[in-house]
Amino acid sequence: MLSLRAPAASAPSADHELVNARRAAAGGELLEAWTRYRQISATSALLPELYDLACELDSGGKDQYAAELFHRIALVDGRFRDVAKRLVRKTQSALTHERESMPSTMGRYELLEPIGRGAMGFVYLGRDPKINRIVASTHFIVSRPRMKARNKPHFTG
Repeated sequence: MLSLRAPAASAPSADHELVNARRAAAGGELLEAWTRYRQISATSALLPELYDLACELDSGGKDQYAAELFHRIALVDGRFRDVAKRLVRKTQSALTHERESMPSTMGRYELLEPIGRGAMGFVYLGRDPKINRIVASTHFIVSRPRMKARNKPHFTG
């Protein structure tokens, strides 16, 4: 019996995606290039292209996309150019909202700066004015009522 179905379209090859990613980047379509490069495994040979795209995204104010590319580069080679510094800067700029919404104190501690954010909560740089010591304050976000009793700040000095 003869089948009248069209053959299934195969997924584009990595080479095809790379050509399309390069074409998009050359044409200034940075988000299209970013999308296409995400479909390709990052290798040492691709790092210069990924880095250039990340820098262009960064200068265009596309911080989230730039940070993702800097992170991909760091996973392959953390010492590639200045990618570690750029990744830290992108991560710190992502904390701008936390800085704006950060309480000024937590208990007796003065909160100075957000250090990081994770799935479980926030980490702040703080100061204990009683002993004039710099501390790291971890503030857990808890949504279950039973766990709210544990939602107390923890400090390390």
